Amino acid sequence: MQLVPFLISLRNLSLNNFCYYLAMVNQNNMYSPLKPFLQSISEPMKRLAFNFEDYIFEKSNGFELGGVITNNELVSENKTSKSHATAYHAVWCRNLRVLFGETRKRTNIQFNNFIDIGSGKGKACLFVHQKYEFEKIIGIEFSPTLIDIAEKNAAQINAKNIVNLNIDACEFTLPNANNFIFLFNPFDDYILNKFLQNNLEHFVEYNSIIAYANDVHWRTLLSFGFEVIFKDNIRKISLFQQMRD
Repeated sequence: MQLVPFLISLRNLSLNNFCYYLAMVNQNNMYSPLKPFLQSISEPMKRLAFNFEDYIFEKSNGFELGGVITNNELVSENKTSKSHATAYHAVWCRNLRVLFGETRKRTNIQFNNFIDIGSGKGKACLFVHQKYEFEKIIGIEFSPTLIDIAEKNAAQINAKNIVNLNIDACEFTLPNANNFIFLFNPFDDYILNKFLQNNLEHFVEYNSIIAYANDVHWRTLLSFGFEVIFKDNIRKISLFQQMRD
């Protein structure tokens, strides 16, 4: 038996059954004689399960997604943006899944495009391509080296609706449509301010959502008139929409 298909067959059991059981125990909704022990290991086990899902997603598709690249190691001619960038590492599939689920619960918006600002090696775009329906999936990344890897990853699954653009977030103008915009803390509040200033009129005119993972600078969005429609302080993921009269 090949290893990867076998591991894929175990994925649903690991994620859906075991993690659900741990969650119910933690929330005091279910009795277990092992409750104290399960509570002590639930967070490490959930992290292990999430990492396992990500490993299967990468290896079963032949992607190159792993590793950590510090901002000093990123290749870019824009020294200012590079100094304000954060390290590259790939988002958990789990966090994307939760953000989409919470968006469905809280809005009835029909989105045209998925846009990942600071898309790195393209993981979020690849995951969305396989799991959700969008007219276009756009990755915005200022490092040409990472763009090259993202392009190779997309070619692995013939993802023709993924467009990877080598452009600085400060210079990117959102398309005129309802966009699901994703950020995995790609930069500090200096760049976030510039991106929002450049696109503020868009958010007034269109029903676009910002989904923010590792939402370190979430208060910056509040200062631009966004409201929080979902926030998980433990996982540090949140959703924002422009306030309307």
